[in-house]
Amino acid sequence: DDTEKAILEPMKVKVKLKAEYVDICYPPIFQSGGSFDLRPSASSNDESLYYDSASVIICAIGSRYNSYCSNVARTFLIDSTTMQSKAYEVLLKAHDAAIGAL
Repeated sequence: DDTEKAILEPMKVKVKLKAEYVDICYPPIFQSGGSFDLRPSASSNDESLYYDSASVIICAIGSRYNSYCSNVARTFLIDSTTMQSKAYEVLLKAHDAAIGAL
């Protein structure tokens, strides 16, 4: 709810956007527990976020500004395992290399 309000009322979070051009593409999506739906049509369910050691939480937010739609997704590793940390480091290096190649 707070995320949607921030998108719909950007002045509250000190973003200089014209409020009449800001909208939400879809409700925020929060997933956890190891079973993830990465399709654009995914949605949150009514279950509480699952947390234990090595938990992964995925959040996605879709917003619209002046007819331009964008999706932002983030993955949060909670108390990551050594393998998760190494995988993250590899992906981060690949990301940096791809950006550097542009």
